[in-house]
Amino acid sequence: MTDAASFIIRKEDHTLGNLVRMKLLRDERVIFAGYKVPHPLKYDLIIKLRTTKDHNPVDVMKENLEDIQGQLSKFQSKFGEAMRQWEMESAHIVQSHSGW
Repeated sequence: MTDAASFIIRKEDHTLGNLVRMKLLRDERVIFAGYKVPHPLKYDLIIKLRTTKDHNPVDVMKENLEDIQGQLSKFQSKFGEAMRQWEMESAHIVQSHSGW
């Protein structure tokens, strides 16, 4: 079956599994996406994916993982900006109240 594949990701758990599964399920090319962690003491994540007949599951997985990576990079950048802004505002508040 060329429209189905299983991917094993080592040293990962439910955090990444659920994120990838939900992203895949939003893709219109995906018929089924699921994951499992076979054993709680072994950090192996197995993702199963089935796509429509005219799409390769490896390509679909790669595109979705790249999109997740882009979203996380954007989040990291915005979070860093917000933290710098908060630190500047906090430093200003401390300086203005240092005469207490």
